[in-house]
Amino acid sequence: MTLEQFNEDSSMPARKSHSKECIARTPAVVERARALVSDNPRQSLRKLASIVGVSEPTMRRIAEEDLRYKSYTLKIRQMPSEAARTTRIARLGSHSGLPTALDYYVWSVVERVTNKSRHPNVTSLRIAIEDLQRSSAWTALHYSVRANPSENRGHYSS
Repeated sequence: MTLEQFNEDSSMPARKSHSKECIARTPAVVERARALVSDNPRQSLRKLASIVGVSEPTMRRIAEEDLRYKSYTLKIRQMPSEAARTTRIARLGSHSGLPTALDYYVWSVVERVTNKSRHPNVTSLRIAIEDLQRSSAWTALHYSVRANPSENRGHYSS
């Protein structure tokens, strides 16, 4: 008796073949999800899944693989009030280590004056900056910064 004859005569049913067909991720479902996301990009994947009529993992797969979107959690935070912002700036002052607009202005002046000539090494550049500090241009810059202390928030007021 051969195997084929045994299978024909056997009372055991044939094995079912399990092929995972993609019945939920059809092109129509993907296009509907794309349209919903373009209408409201802030809508959650869970909500989109219930609207489209697919499971949440399927919707996540559609978003990541088909639409190439990244899912993230939107964090809503309270913005500081104007008074809190002013207090924070005053508290940090020039000790924050972060450059201020005034720092960029002063550096642009220094850069403009020192780049009028080429410097073959760092020592030459250092000498040019020291010469600038002794010049009348630096004095004028110093007085223009001190003229309106509300704009510079107390920086460079020596």
